[in-house]
Amino acid sequence: MFDNITIFYKDAEMHINKFNAGKVIKLLKKRIAEGQVTAQNYAFLANAYCEKNDYKKALKYAFMSKKLDPDYYYADVLLIVIYLNDQKISKAERYLNNLLEKVPDDYYFADLLALEVYKRQNNDGSKQKIIDKFCEKILNYEEDGSNCLIIAKCSAYLWKGKAKSALKQVLKTLKADIRYLFDSSCIGILKTILFLYIFDELLKVWPSYNMCTNLNMIFCPKDERYYELADPIFNNSPPEKLLKYIEKAIKIKSKPVYYIRMADIKSILGCHEEAIEIYKRVLEEDDSFIECYQRIAGEYRELEDFSNALKYINLAILNNQENTELYFSKAMYLSSLFKFDEALEPPSPFDTKHPHAENETAYFISYCYSYLEDYNKALLYINKHLLKEKTYDIYKYKMNLLLDLKRYEEAIETAKKALEFQENEFIYYKMAICYGRLKDFSTALVCINKSILLGGTDKYGYYIKSEILGALGRNKEAEKAYRKAVELGYNKDD
Repeated sequence: MFDNITIFYKDAEMHINKFNAGKVIKLLKKRIAEGQVTAQNYAFLANAYCEKNDYKKALKYAFMSKKLDPDYYYADVLLIVIYLNDQKISKAERYLNNLLEKVPDDYYFADLLALEVYKRQNNDGSKQKIIDKFCEKILNYEEDGSNCLIIAKCSAYLWKGKAKSALKQVLKTLKADIRYLFDSSCIGILKTILFLYIFDELLKVWPSYNMCTNLNMIFCPKDERYYELADPIFNNSPPEKLLKYIEKAIKIKSKPVYYIRMADIKSILGCHEEAIEIYKRVLEEDDSFIECYQRIAGEYRELEDFSNALKYINLAILNNQENTELYFSKAMYLSSLFKFDEALEPPSPFDTKHPHAENETAYFISYCYSYLEDYNKALLYINKHLLKEKTYDIYKYKMNLLLDLKRYEEAIETAKKALEFQENEFIYYKMAICYGRLKDFSTALVCINKSILLGGTDKYGYYIKSEILGALGRNKEAEKAYRKAVELGYNKDD
């Protein structure tokens, strides 16, 4: 029934293993950086951020998933779930409508989401007819063994206040075929759309569920089973245990992909030199595993050996020139070697068409231009970044660029936007400088006092305060502030 059932299956595996969202995020980002840029991987990231209740980042990656594949159902599903959990029901309804337009009429999962959306709307009962309509639609479906339909019917019964009927549905299904208990797509759907009350009821009836092994894993060859168990994304076991799994797989059957996974786990353990040696051995035996070049570059990056990292990323590009993510990695390594001019040479990261081209890379390019003191170009790219992401750090960075360009009024306005995110002594310090350059010394004094109040013992803050007081003709206070600055370590020759 699902066009993209794999995502639900993998999602279920993550939940079955009680995955650590932080670890999942880290490893998925690593895989994306290595070239596995897919709608599914971005959807995984969105789902992981949902687990951390970080809906802002979840949204970001859900949209990236949707951008890569507009027809990918799960991107719309994630957007609905995110907005539901962020209490933005109207937005959830909008994407629900998108989903309903795309999917077949018998897409039970969409009906489930529709029920949840309409039930959460604040209304006077005007939506009850719509809710009843979806409930009846679900309950009238002829049973076909579909897991989603089973869950949908349970949910419809619960929403109609027929808990006994819902329980009977579950028990009837399990009695008919106990394999449903082991079906990861079924549980994955439950967890994904956050119908936790159903899931909790299942755990009450079958408390040993989490100790069960997925049937598909049981029936696969033993070496493949250990290989799957060693996957750090879908198994939250300690890396030492994952290493034992992959060692068992290799003992049964030696495959290059098994050694690659072993190296991946070594990397997680911080054994970067060992990981490099394993990746190199794989390449020596079979140079078709070109992904190892990028992995080796990444390991050298962890060792802060950027020269070797650059060497291997160039080899990765030579073997996979279509992977635009590699060009971004190359630019990053060049910047780490302070070769900013080379980092910006075509094809620069922004010239490529990878998913980051309109956000993270814009910031990176701006950063390079700022080091080259080309502040106008740096400002151009940071403004592109701000179209996609508005944060305290971005506004703070832009404020500094405007200050370098002596565009003090704009710097002040940008500083005020940064303050909307958080009050910070550095922002007030820079605002004081801007107002001072504009000869508005009274406002400058207010800002520097706020900076000192927040920062406490900053020597430069007291020095700037002495300068402002001097400009206002308050010489005794200026002298006192200067003495305080010296007391804190200020030296005019600094």
